[in-house]
Amino acid sequence: DQAAQTNQIHTDNNLKICFYESLEIQDVEECSSRCQEVQVGSDQRIKVGDIFYDRKSSINFVGFKQTNRSWHNHTSISAEYSRLGRLRFLYDVDKRLKNDDGSCYDTNARIVRGFERSSCQCLDGFMPSNGGFFQEVYDSCVDCFNQPQCPLDVTLREGNISTCAKLLSIQFISGLSITQSNATLVSTRSRTRETFWSGGTKIHSHGAGLSLYGNVTSIFSVPNEYTINEFSTIVLSLKRAARVEFIGFCLRSDIDDGRPILCINLAESNFYSHMELEDTFPSVFYNLALGKVASYSPFLSGDPNLAANASLAVDGVIDSSFYIDARSSYDFLGGSPAEIDCSNIEKCDDTKYKIWWEVDLAEERTIRRLIIHCEPTNAISRLVMFNNDGRNVFQVDSANKIMEIPNISASKIRILFDTTIELIHLQEVQVIEANFRPNLQLSIPLGRLIEGTFDTLEFVQRIDDPNSASNIADIKFF
Repeated sequence: DQAAQTNQIHTDNNLKICFYESLEIQDVEECSSRCQEVQVGSDQRIKVGDIFYDRKSSINFVGFKQTNRSWHNHTSISAEYSRLGRLRFLYDVDKRLKNDDGSCYDTNARIVRGFERSSCQCLDGFMPSNGGFFQEVYDSCVDCFNQPQCPLDVTLREGNISTCAKLLSIQFISGLSITQSNATLVSTRSRTRETFWSGGTKIHSHGAGLSLYGNVTSIFSVPNEYTINEFSTIVLSLKRAARVEFIGFCLRSDIDDGRPILCINLAESNFYSHMELEDTFPSVFYNLALGKVASYSPFLSGDPNLAANASLAVDGVIDSSFYIDARSSYDFLGGSPAEIDCSNIEKCDDTKYKIWWEVDLAEERTIRRLIIHCEPTNAISRLVMFNNDGRNVFQVDSANKIMEIPNISASKIRILFDTTIELIHLQEVQVIEANFRPNLQLSIPLGRLIEGTFDTLEFVQRIDDPNSASNIADIKFF
């Protein structure tokens, strides 16, 4: 927090001022960051604290380096010179730990409340510049992962990685075998829209979960590579921050690879379902139908030319679609929505109506919204929801593509299309749950969305409020 104030008058020279703790040759050569260029003509303040990474230190030597930009035009060494004066060392008398509202002044720190007083603690991936557990008045939260060039400053980062961040506990469950793995934080990046918006990560006690603050991307390395098969599922507990724009995770097979194998947006709204993150990769939007078992009418399944792969309507990708092509079928039409009895699922199956698609949510869930992505010409004749007993709990004719559902508990959703349309593309069906609890228990069938391996888990959040936190806990892979 000390500043050196200088004034320089010169013609065409390049002048640098250097600050050293000692004159050890190795330190002088490797600590080039100790030297700062002096600007021409006016008072200049050099933040000495930044040069020493805000570490308390003793400046015992001040050095000067000068080179001439147009040396080849001069015949005398003494022809050019610089004059530097008014060298003063100043202290920042306004140094403070907290803002007037009680939040931490350092954007990479958060308040920790104790019995007697509250303290500022650096977020994971950062640590106090002078060591210790809490921030003191002359500390800054410095990056643990980006090593400074000067070896005198590297001593801050030596020691166990737990001084930088706790380990994140993740369970890998296969049959009766449960493996507890500790993922290591290897990078944390704050993506800011404005200078005062920042963010970070805080891993909970015993590594059971983590909190995400503000705009942040935190990357964890998993000890052993995990292979995703058709039965793979991730289960986690989520508490979203209010008005969060994006909260989710990405799986990577290589931390240096530019694209992840999958990114899932866990935010409440699907407005950012195709939001491109900083590495220009899209994400899929989590909803109750994502990756669930989908089917279509037996009539369509008899001919592969009529329809294909009902699961394409719940794979999270709008560009892929389940299609029905009946242009070559003379036995396609049959029945009309007005003639169909769908009071239960058996009666609805036992009709001549042959154009329907269905998703099985596997259990009854309370639904508040349904979003259907399909071609504008694809009219929906009827939408029906069934509970676990197969009873009709909700039905509407001539359904809209976006529908508000009055908090209906259902386990299956069936869409009946207009029989006068011979070519139908159902791109994606998104089922939004009505949430009455602060903590959501999410289960995502990864094996129905992707295949491959990953060894890196990345958590991402975008929110305007740097002090609002989303919590993710109890992460399990099956």
